[in-house]
Amino acid sequence: MLEKEMRMRSITKRELGQCLVELGGVEQSQGRFEGEGWRVDLGAERKVSIGAFRLPEIVVTIRAEPDVFERFLARFRLKTLRGG
Repeated sequence: MLEKEMRMRSITKRELGQCLVELGGVEQSQGRFEGEGWRVDLGAERKVSIGAFRLPEIVVTIRAEPDVFERFLARFRLKTLRGG
């Protein structure tokens, strides 16, 4: 399996979970979602300060089979894209 760890900001753990379900995942345990050929672990949500702003930050660990990895990562990034 290939693995990538990312720090996601400005999206809550609940919202990330909803995105993973929409991508075909099932929550196996608190913060762990699995789909066909992939698994995502969501770390604890914490608040970070950027100037006057306080944003949620979550460490996201994605593991996927090599033939699924790039496609899943692209779909995940598109699903979690935020504009501001």
